[in-house]
Amino acid sequence: MPIPEDRLYNPDRLNRWFAVASVAMTASLFWMIWIDYDRPWKAFQDDYYAGKAALAHIEYLDATREERRQEIAEARERVENAKELNRTKAAKISALDEELVQAGLKFNVVGGKWSREKQLLDVVRDTYEKMLNRHGAEHSKTRDAHKLLIDGEDEVEGLRKRKEKWEDKQEAIEAELEELNAEVRMAEKRLADFEAVASDALKKDQSFRGVLTDEGLLASVPVVRAIINTPLLDFMAPKLTPARHDIKQLVLPGVRQNLNYLDTYTTDRCTTCHIAIDDPAFAKDSLARTLERAIPAINEARQRNGDEPFDFPAAPIMEGQDEPLPAGRVTDHWERLSKEQQDEYFDAVLALVNRYFKSIGRKAIDLAQPLLAHPDLDLYLSVDSPHPIAKMGCTVCHEGNPQDTDFVNAAHSPPTHEARERWAEEYYITRFGVPNT
Repeated sequence: MPIPEDRLYNPDRLNRWFAVASVAMTASLFWMIWIDYDRPWKAFQDDYYAGKAALAHIEYLDATREERRQEIAEARERVENAKELNRTKAAKISALDEELVQAGLKFNVVGGKWSREKQLLDVVRDTYEKMLNRHGAEHSKTRDAHKLLIDGEDEVEGLRKRKEKWEDKQEAIEAELEELNAEVRMAEKRLADFEAVASDALKKDQSFRGVLTDEGLLASVPVVRAIINTPLLDFMAPKLTPARHDIKQLVLPGVRQNLNYLDTYTTDRCTTCHIAIDDPAFAKDSLARTLERAIPAINEARQRNGDEPFDFPAAPIMEGQDEPLPAGRVTDHWERLSKEQQDEYFDAVLALVNRYFKSIGRKAIDLAQPLLAHPDLDLYLSVDSPHPIAKMGCTVCHEGNPQDTDFVNAAHSPPTHEARERWAEEYYITRFGVPNT
């Protein structure tokens, strides 16, 4: 009898629906991963690390200026002169080295014997105390034990003095050798300090960009940054790794928050975007000085490459003055400039430095909000201020939603009508034209 094949569904059609559903589910999974990964705050952190790398590169340029090269050459010459001077003392240094070795041997011999005799003395003392308790002070065994104790103490005391004598001898020889080699060591330390400035700045520059090298096949390729920020793998790099994306948060037990009748501590994540808020290097006046004083180093680097140097930006004229401030020294008078003059000059020097970075194939740096430090760090947020960020956070003064990292959901309040319109265009509309909130 044939097997009936009648079904309430069509297997081929069902398989097609399963295939479509599987593709849709897989696509939605990758879409979910991407949406979770593609957060606006990561772009701010990238800009911050680019800024840190740029400041390190400026430090490197300053450390490789001709003036610095001359200082390094002079330091090398001082090292050679000090070594040459020490060659005239070679016989004395050699004799002291040999004397130090002999003193060390004597110290070890006497010290070893002192240690052994001291241990034996402890045994003799214990024996004497037992005899004293058992037989009394006048018994012959007690007197014999007491004599052994006195002799042992004299022996240990003598060995201790001899040990300290050789120890003092060693210290005296080492001090004399230190004095003879002091000039060489000071010259070598000064040279190492000069050379370390450039190498340390280069390492910081590369680490903040997330690159392995600036030469060869992988030159300036952000391999490290790509690996440590790969979706589903970005948890593996340790916190505070340069170029790593992560949520920054402050837990503030002293700042209370009422949530549905529950009084709890505040978790403040504003520094996820405002990552430089307590960094003195990103204070606007500090950045202006750094950028202004980078221009001579940039010009030297350009001249070494055969390029024309940049001119300093036009210096502002202060109120009540007829002449502009000296070119390249405007930031010496920073506090006396108006806010408009400060902003205009800052933008001018930043544009000049960015011209240099673009000319060497690097990304221009963005040093605007939220990548500026808080004003008056000596009063707010710094460790030594009356209001350190680790205790105060941000929203205790600025209000808003402390736990969110989205611009809109964090409840930023526009200061002007123009800012409201600009923010609506930049932040309030997101994917597919759908508002964030």
